[in-house]
Amino acid sequence: MTGRRLTVEVPMRWADMDAYGHINNVNLVRMMEEARIGAFGVPGGDRSTGSRPRRRPLL
Repeated sequence: MTGRRLTVEVPMRWADMDAYGHINNVNLVRMMEEARIGAFGVPGGDRSTGSRPRRRPLL
């Protein structure tokens, strides 16, 4: 994937920062997960951006 860049904007919430304006490590990982879902879709989905997971019948 050389030469291609994927950009996903993830809004930052006020609760994501501490009193000094730093982002907590847990919130940073959560923001990366949101960016991954925004770019590639949800796990179990059809891989389209923002898709919902497919429902499968229970066995």
